[in-house]
Amino acid sequence: MGLQLFGRSLGGSPAEAQRWVALLQALLSGWIVYVAATGLLIEGLLFPRKFTADLSIAIVATLLFLASFLATLAITFRGVAPAFSPRFHWVVLLLALWCGLRWWMLWRRALQISASDYKSV
Repeated sequence: MGLQLFGRSLGGSPAEAQRWVALLQALLSGWIVYVAATGLLIEGLLFPRKFTADLSIAIVATLLFLASFLATLAITFRGVAPAFSPRFHWVVLLLALWCGLRWWMLWRRALQISASDYKSV
């Protein structure tokens, strides 16, 4: 997120700064997609009980990452801004919010289970 907000001030010409910001965002958000979305995607595709929200979030994040990566390649190798500018920050926000929400839901469920175990004793 810092690159999105402050990356343009890295120095050099605006075109050069845009190129490096896009490359660094691709690298960092690619790691986030690997860590956060790959498990959701693999689980949803290998064990298709039903279409879950986890799978839909993973698909949206992966497709948005791929579109942004293609835009980054256009910026890097052709030197022109494509019609679709990279939206790596959207990928990071989407996955961070979704994983945080899922963690919070599981934490609340664990608290309810432990409270019911305590009452039964």
